[in-house]
Amino acid sequence: MSKQRLDFALAFGSAVHDVKNSVGLLLSTLDEFMKANPPVTAEDKGRAVVLNYEASRINNDMMQLLSIYRLENERLFIAVEEVQVAEFLEDEMLAHDMLLRMKGLEVEIECDEGLTWYFDSMLIKNVLNNVIVNTIRYTKDRLKVAVESVDGYVRISIEDNGRGFPEELCQDPGGYLTRINFNTGSTGLGLYFSARVAELHRNGGRAGYIEVDNNSTIGGGAFRIYIP
Repeated sequence: MSKQRLDFALAFGSAVHDVKNSVGLLLSTLDEFMKANPPVTAEDKGRAVVLNYEASRINNDMMQLLSIYRLENERLFIAVEEVQVAEFLEDEMLAHDMLLRMKGLEVEIECDEGLTWYFDSMLIKNVLNNVIVNTIRYTKDRLKVAVESVDGYVRISIEDNGRGFPEELCQDPGGYLTRINFNTGSTGLGLYFSARVAELHRNGGRAGYIEVDNNSTIGGGAFRIYIP
């Protein structure tokens, strides 16, 4: 790698890290402000939803870019640990509680209370953060998280009752980034990141993977990540 390319890579990684920290502080401050000054009118609630959603989306993008940067530079290490899955999901949904309440969404979680699995909780958390924030934006009024064991994998599904995903995205969600049309307003970064994180999880010669389809049990789109 040339010095010029190396300098850019270091600058890029450093800048993304700084922006991620700043946006994280912005989200924390916004959350505290909204709790102390809850919006009353429908117009104010709408503005609050937009602020929370856009800040969360930027934060997720920065975390994904930083992780991809580390992965491409062989500086991202997977830290597998035993996870109480139901508790993990409850904490994840609690992190989005304000946005869920402001949107007035019905949330359903299906997970065996005693289920434990082994995965990198921080990386999977980053995957779910992105999917949940986008689901909150595009669903009509429901969000469902379902977990079950399938053929030696744990499958975490996040479903909505919105208009669903484009067919071309469903066919190859992990590769969507390579043929993106920016006029659609979606870069595919989140799905690319999700696919890479899933593949990092390996056990018994099998690797994790993702699926995206419009077979949601509540009538919209569904994102599923499989972890061996």
